[in-house]
Amino acid sequence: MKNLIKFGAGVGVVLGLIFLTWFFGTVNVNRGRVGVKTTWGAVVGSELQPGMHFRIPVMSGITEISVQKETAISSCHGASKDLQQVDTDVNLLYTINPSLVCDAYNKVGDRDDIENKIIQPAINETFKAVNARYTAEELITKRAEVSLEVQEELETFIGRSCKDAELDGLVLLSNMAIEDFRFSPEFNNAIEAKVTAEQEALRAEEEKNRTITQAEAKKEEVRLASEAQALQIENEAKAEATKIELQSIARAEAIEREALAIKSNPELLTLRQIETWDGKLPVYMMGSGSDSNVLLSLPSAGTSK
Repeated sequence: MKNLIKFGAGVGVVLGLIFLTWFFGTVNVNRGRVGVKTTWGAVVGSELQPGMHFRIPVMSGITEISVQKETAISSCHGASKDLQQVDTDVNLLYTINPSLVCDAYNKVGDRDDIENKIIQPAINETFKAVNARYTAEELITKRAEVSLEVQEELETFIGRSCKDAELDGLVLLSNMAIEDFRFSPEFNNAIEAKVTAEQEALRAEEEKNRTITQAEAKKEEVRLASEAQALQIENEAKAEATKIELQSIARAEAIEREALAIKSNPELLTLRQIETWDGKLPVYMMGSGSDSNVLLSLPSAGTSK
């Protein structure tokens, strides 16, 4: 009976040891990560894919490294071409090559080390270099151009850093975004004053154009009124001339008719003379010599003999 108890205890110990070994000796690598196995701190083997993996407790360890896309945020400071202080935040979306994780862990460190030692310095140095090629105003007006240039040079910078560390292709860039540029209060005040002056100049130009337009409209109105008045006078003159011409034609025609009538009827001339006589007889001078100044007045019509 004692032997049976001892045997059972021995089996329990063995099972306990097996359980403890399994419990402390297995590590689950989660999805979106790879495992780096180390023995006494040295990297051994290749990357461990997601799933359950065994390690020897105390002697071995497995470190998980994310290979998913993550965003590195860097607060950048620099000076523009015209020596204006410029600050901004650069957001870089990137991932790392799973097949190079073990080499990177051995030479650089985990993902945080990769970001702090390779990515962050590259972002800051690239931003400073590109920023110095543009004036503060151009950084605002040419924002898309600046962003593209930063992204292209950042990719080159990171690629060169990885290559120098014999980790060519470790960092894979997906996208980059630059937040709004921040300038010194003095520059912001100067920009605000400039914008205000431009707005006032624009309003003055609009007022000037409106005044000129109104003056031109008034001038055109006066010109049209003068032309209308001149046209009216011209038309009235033409109408008067036409009227006089018609009257002259009418008189000429009347005279012509009168002449024809007199020609065909001589007595009509006598009638016309009678119609125009004022009823006074003519006065005649009689005699000659000293008596030549005696006037004889004929009796007027209606005077008895």
